[in-house]
Amino acid sequence: MKSFLTILGGMGTLATESYVRLLNKKTETHKDQDHLDYIVVNHY
Repeated sequence: MKSFLTILGGMGTLATESYVRLLNKKTETHKDQDHLDYIVVNHY
């Protein structure tokens, strides 16, 4: 099984979205498959 990252939200939907956007921007990739696998858990 491939490893993945779990992102636990809770500081607001926009804060979680901003963090995911930053994470994607900072991840060095050459194709879509190079991005990190993650699950976002966000409950409001």
